[in-house]
Amino acid sequence: MRVGQACLQHLIVGYVSVDLATFLNPNTMEQKVWAIDLDLTYSDNLAMTQMLLMMTGGMLNFHTGCLEVPMPYREKGCEHQTAAKPPVVPRYAVIGSHLFHSNLSMLYHNVFLMVCKAHGIGFNMKRKQGTIFAVYDGSERCRMGMIAVSEDLQGALVTFARNLSVIHQEISPSNMQGETNFKYLIKEVEDVLQMTVQNKMRAVEDKPASPIY
Repeated sequence: MRVGQACLQHLIVGYVSVDLATFLNPNTMEQKVWAIDLDLTYSDNLAMTQMLLMMTGGMLNFHTGCLEVPMPYREKGCEHQTAAKPPVVPRYAVIGSHLFHSNLSMLYHNVFLMVCKAHGIGFNMKRKQGTIFAVYDGSERCRMGMIAVSEDLQGALVTFARNLSVIHQEISPSNMQGETNFKYLIKEVEDVLQMTVQNKMRAVEDKPASPIY
């Protein structure tokens, strides 16, 4: 909101993307977030976020920073259920809008999706979680976007990294590995996963013990 108000004061309206840099303060181990740049354009990340909202039917709660997704009732026929609003559950998503692999150009899109289906990579519309692909139909066909949605952050990160690993293995024979950023992204996700595990352990250690009566 503060960035938006500052833009409005300078007569900047419309789509604005904010570049953020985050790091841990080595002295306090506190996470810091800096806004370092503005892009006055409709960004790829915004387009991927809109796709996420469309597929999940959810909305972003900007006050809590959560993705809230309505879940349909499992049983039908109850009048009070159909009249009431469906329950809302949180979902976590990892978005990659610039995935590159030169070997992707050797596969037609339907073959690529069949390979993913064979490995259980897909999106469950009822549970509102799984994997969503944005297949860019360019002349080279070597770039794509991917969204991993899960009930928790750790699950979304694991799904994202596993998908990259499976796709890389399926389209990269030993004699033709190709050019890709998949391996780098897998390493980055693994580092974030390790950090989330450490944060959970630290939260448990910092939690005060329950009194014994």
